[in-house]
Amino acid sequence: MPAAPFSKKKPARRHLPLAARLRRCRLTPVENAAKTFKTVPVILTGCGCVRQTGDLAGAFGDRGVIVAGATSGVASGAVEAICASLAWSGLAWELFDGVTSEPTVSDVDSIRRLVRAAKASFVVGVGGGSAMDAAKAAAGLAAEAEPTAVFLHEGKEARPGLPLIAVPTTSGSGAEVTPNAVITDPVSDTKQSIRNGSFLGAVAIADPELTLSCPPRVSAHSGADALTQAIEAFVSLNATPLTDALSLEAARLMWENLERVYVHGGDMEARTACSYGSLLAGIALSNARLGAVHGMAHPVGVRLAAPHGLVSGVLLPEVVRANAPFAREKYARLEDITGPGLPERLEALNESLGLYADFAAYPLETLDFAVIAEESMPSGSLKANPKKFEKEDVISVMERLASR
Repeated sequence: MPAAPFSKKKPARRHLPLAARLRRCRLTPVENAAKTFKTVPVILTGCGCVRQTGDLAGAFGDRGVIVAGATSGVASGAVEAICASLAWSGLAWELFDGVTSEPTVSDVDSIRRLVRAAKASFVVGVGGGSAMDAAKAAAGLAAEAEPTAVFLHEGKEARPGLPLIAVPTTSGSGAEVTPNAVITDPVSDTKQSIRNGSFLGAVAIADPELTLSCPPRVSAHSGADALTQAIEAFVSLNATPLTDALSLEAARLMWENLERVYVHGGDMEARTACSYGSLLAGIALSNARLGAVHGMAHPVGVRLAAPHGLVSGVLLPEVVRANAPFAREKYARLEDITGPGLPERLEALNESLGLYADFAAYPLETLDFAVIAEESMPSGSLKANPKKFEKEDVISVMERLASR
């Protein structure tokens, strides 16, 4: 039988090195801009899930350090629940419960010393964003000898530290799923973010029951932060369809439930929605980054000694106005949730939450807006903002806020 026409043996295919094959792809710059998505490997959600802390911590070792806020971790019942869960699992722990609302480099160094003395194999951060940031930095730098200030100011990469279990007691920062920690250095009068690959936690436990003890003001300020983060991640230049899905849903959850939580603190349905909204916003911003609000909020917050969420909330409408010509389509999608006129809708929400009344207690008129602009420029958040913010843009936003 004659051979089939295509039965002739083909020459062996020559396999080029990977670099050569990639060069042959001739991808455009946009196509070649690969995006990586990372988040915490294990995330627990739902009422009562904090009671599983011990089961999860046992996988990392038998000794830990619990890092809590001065009030929130205790008031929420989270510290008690975590200690009981660790004890039930036969684990030992030390407690550091002195984290203030603005964790400093010395706070982190103190926790790091306790971690070494306790020979801890894991760290549990419990409370608001401040407590979790302090715990995150201490766990992430556990293998380092140099002071925290070195990593804050020099951007030095850290070696892998200890596993972190993050347990939020507010619905705001999303710090339980972010790879950075916001730390203050009183010596240099700076507040900035340490972004380090070793800071991403091992476990996040988002139990909405732990937010029931949040007073109205804390709920309003932290919720304003979560809403701001959702919106900024959604319009970020680094956004992808994956982060868009998370940030848009986070914005919807916060928009529809934040005022309910503020007025009716015991509304478990609204508390649960905000818990998910904060979590989703945190995952989105970790991958898409933020924008001009957060680039400005740190220097403004430090100089006024004002809560971060409050500053973010009052800056947001003015930044949205500045960004509007550069993110029309994205803002239009947000207006499907809020209704038309996004800046005005955000201002109305701020009024309902008492944010403008709260902010009036801080002496904005004492700030030098040119200095705020100068201090905002190095922020990585500005680089992801849809409008390229220059110093004059920062000054303009501050002037509009001052004229309210």
